[in-house]
Amino acid sequence: MSEINLSLLKPHPLNSEIYGDAADADLVESIESNGILTPILITGDKAEIGPNVIISGHRRYYAAKKLDAPTVPVIISDLTDAMDIEEALIVANKQRAKDNYQTAREAEKMASIERERAKQRISIAVSASNAARPSMVNLPHLENTGTSRDAVGNKIGVSGSTAERMIRTVTVYDDLLANGEVERAEEIRSALNKSVNAGYNAAKVHIETERNNQDQAANKSTFNATNDNIEWAKWSWNPVTGCKHGCPYCYARDIAMRYTGHFNPEFHADRLKAPVNTKIPEGRKNEPGIKNVFVCSMADLFGAWVPADWINAVLKEIEAAPQWNFILLTKNPKRYLEFEYPVNCWVGATADTQARANAAIDVFQQLSWGKNRRPSVLFLSCEPLSERIDLAPDAVMGSLDWLIIGGRSRSSKLPEAQPEWEWVENLFNLARKKNIKLYFKPNLTVQPKEYPTL
Repeated sequence: MSEINLSLLKPHPLNSEIYGDAADADLVESIESNGILTPILITGDKAEIGPNVIISGHRRYYAAKKLDAPTVPVIISDLTDAMDIEEALIVANKQRAKDNYQTAREAEKMASIERERAKQRISIAVSASNAARPSMVNLPHLENTGTSRDAVGNKIGVSGSTAERMIRTVTVYDDLLANGEVERAEEIRSALNKSVNAGYNAAKVHIETERNNQDQAANKSTFNATNDNIEWAKWSWNPVTGCKHGCPYCYARDIAMRYTGHFNPEFHADRLKAPVNTKIPEGRKNEPGIKNVFVCSMADLFGAWVPADWINAVLKEIEAAPQWNFILLTKNPKRYLEFEYPVNCWVGATADTQARANAAIDVFQQLSWGKNRRPSVLFLSCEPLSERIDLAPDAVMGSLDWLIIGGRSRSSKLPEAQPEWEWVENLFNLARKKNIKLYFKPNLTVQPKEYPTL
């Protein structure tokens, strides 16, 4: 072990690619109090990628950098091969807390290393064979040179079959990103982080959808398959994207900013024919929610800034596609009063607060009994349920068919959070009394925790 000037150390790019490490607050506090107790492992002078590249200890490095530490303790590895160093970096992170996406990236990299090593073995075998018998070259069988999924899985701490499923899932994820299908890619990543099987199944749904639509022209848009977080609708459709509400808990903005750099409202005329182009995969026609389409999951179609022409264009395509059931949701329900709705529409409003719930019920009453035809279903989505909401029983009779309740998912501005159980119970009791259908979102995990009075 020795000390080295912190400025000489170089993070390995693979670490950022897989883990995205930064200075952890608890680790910074620990190092400030106790120093770095475990030395940082780095490459030596003979390494193919050069000296002083961090193999293990990136978080310690970033913490020390935040503390402006002049030197840090290091151990110099004797590894020289670039692939050996990459493998050592991944193995060093075997016990750390990771999400499934990060583990999948580990598996993908390990598989890539194994394939490259197999190629090298083939090259050596061919060279040896050519040297001995130039006219008789025997290449190894494919099964003897291919990637061993069990070997890959063992190195990252999962089974071989799990590693294989992870790799296939992130392969589909990358393909979607390359084709600009950001939302669908993020849905697969979200499903993967929920469970490996969920991610793999979401990727399979995408593959099946593509296979069922392969006879269509490449420039014809289709619906996106949703993940388990939107299990009441198996598809999403975004002929309009972008929003100006500025909600701090908005996941859609985070996705858009990550891949497009903006969340400005846009109209996508090329997506209008998705209802015609999309076919239900064989074997899934009786699946619950398979005909339900969530409209504008990456926008608010009825935002005050959305031109009426955009909305009418979408409603026209909805009416022309009676084989589908379209679910509309807005934070600006008063805009609903400007339009007529086809019978294959469910019309809903976000009601995260009492004020929004009151505004939505007022509009629903007018939609029910005013000049507009009553939509097939009227619903409130109390996600995230941010405060107690009281709905007058007389007001909801005839103007509310469905009630969705959910927690707050994590965003770039807010952590995830659960509502008070009493808030949930209050709405639950109302729904049962008035025969309103109730749906708890998967992210709602709050439970009553009551104790008897002593």
